[in-house]
Amino acid sequence: HLNRQLLSVLFNIDKICVGFFADYLTIFIDLMLIKLYTVNSQGKGCEMMSIVVIYKTKYGATQQYAEWIADALGADCFNIRKFNKEQFAQYDTVILGGGIYAGNINGISLISKNFAQLVDKHLIIFTVGIKDPGQPRNAEEIEKGLLKVLTPDMLEHIKVFSFRGALDCDKVNVLHYSMLKILAQVTDDLTTPDVDEGRIFQEAFEKPQNFIEYDQIKPLVNYVKTMAYIKEQR
Repeated sequence: HLNRQLLSVLFNIDKICVGFFADYLTIFIDLMLIKLYTVNSQGKGCEMMSIVVIYKTKYGATQQYAEWIADALGADCFNIRKFNKEQFAQYDTVILGGGIYAGNINGISLISKNFAQLVDKHLIIFTVGIKDPGQPRNAEEIEKGLLKVLTPDMLEHIKVFSFRGALDCDKVNVLHYSMLKILAQVTDDLTTPDVDEGRIFQEAFEKPQNFIEYDQIKPLVNYVKTMAYIKEQR
């Protein structure tokens, strides 16, 4: 049996591989994980974990990712407004998705407020924002947003993934529109490396910016499938 360390390498390797070989390596990893996940012994199928995907969305990007993840994992999926905390008892894996707005991450208070009953479960958060989470500065901002609501001890129990979303200035509310206008204006005065990313806000007033891609969910999906495999081997 593969140990945890090897499995960890399998689902994180996408992050350290770039260029021509990345796509081929991703295909290999997917095939390997599918093989591991569907391994059966003496006719017994792989035990499925009970999984729920909960999301809080404003303009639809987080919902799209949540539905893709739920479909890939055969999980239940709920808008946070339709989820009752008593339902947590039905699941051993909880995945929560929220959009990033002004440095805050939507919906994660659901975990902080109910952490006592969630501490023994597999907890996953995915964030969705317009900025590239692969940039160190943006990754730091996401962590700061998480720590506004979660304690460091809580965060130790949670696996975090970050995806890029979309921005259509014609669809945002008045408050967000005003904030985006300010960000676009401030960008003109920037002389730091952040200026290129800041242009996203300016360009969004000319045409919608859409960075939503199905492939972004693969590391999260592979992570959950790996946990299911480990659970089955115990």
